Amino acid sequence: MLNKDYSTKEVSTTEYLKWLSTNSHEGSIKTVGKDNIIRLGMEDILISTVFLGINHSMESSNVNPILFETMVFEGKYDQEMWRYCTYEEAVKGHIKVVKMCGGKTKLKVEIIEPIVSRFDILDL
Repeated sequence: MLNKDYSTKEVSTTEYLKWLSTNSHEGSIKTVGKDNIIRLGMEDILISTVFLGINHSMESSNVNPILFETMVFEGKYDQEMWRYCTYEEAVKGHIKVVKMCGGKTKLKVEIIEPIVSRFDILDL
């Protein structure tokens, strides 16, 4: 479960499902960052970073659970994915991927509130 201070804690399945039912909508705490890069004359690129809620580590020996994921939709990096253990890593990763795709974001590592979306028009 992702707490309001962006720390995570392990909870029962029942607690997680209750949390998910109130935090899975657009703009919820589950969304770390969402940037839509509008490219004139080309397909838009969507970069989305979210809290997964379930450990996606494939190794049982991994001490740190993998709980966050950034994905790119469309463009050169379409369907590429990066995963992270902490909220801070997810924010840094989101910023890096947005820059890598040629965009800008208002998301900052030192944020207090999650920024849900940011639309930039790139003049090419």
